[in-house]
Amino acid sequence: MAILIDADVLIEAERGRFDIFEWLGRHSEEEFMLSAITLAELWHGVERSTAAHRERRERFVERIAETFEVVPYTEDTARVHARLWAELEKLGGMVGTHDLLVAATATARRSSTGRCVVADSMATRPTVNSKATGDTPTSAICVRRVIVAHPPHPRRTPNRPSAVVR
Repeated sequence: MAILIDADVLIEAERGRFDIFEWLGRHSEEEFMLSAITLAELWHGVERSTAAHRERRERFVERIAETFEVVPYTEDTARVHARLWAELEKLGGMVGTHDLLVAATATARRSSTGRCVVADSMATRPTVNSKATGDTPTSAICVRRVIVAHPPHPRRTPNRPSAVVR
């Protein structure tokens, strides 16, 4: 199964709050990837860095880029993206632009390979999956989320457990 790692997991790792490489080692049976937008989000963080942090962040992102296969935004991804976007608007709910791009990438990848999920660390953040519930066409094509367990994050709801990739 392919698992797309979302930017928030990698940002926690870059900040020293989560050892992504140790975690990857414990889940070596899985296939981990990044969406192109996730890599762009990380490079954006490098570009916004102050001089004091830039070199360290750049080395981290370079290591991440070398570690993971990057799934491109393709014509198929664009079609899925448009469909998810329209269906979420019809449901009256929306997620962040980058989250929607990650969901579209995972959904397109799942369509071509059989399975793909998104791993993130924000148990409380709205997702395509939680916005698209019920018997709508969207619920059939949404990606399943896997919450990466790591030390509590200040934005995470207290006492809400995180699922671990099995």
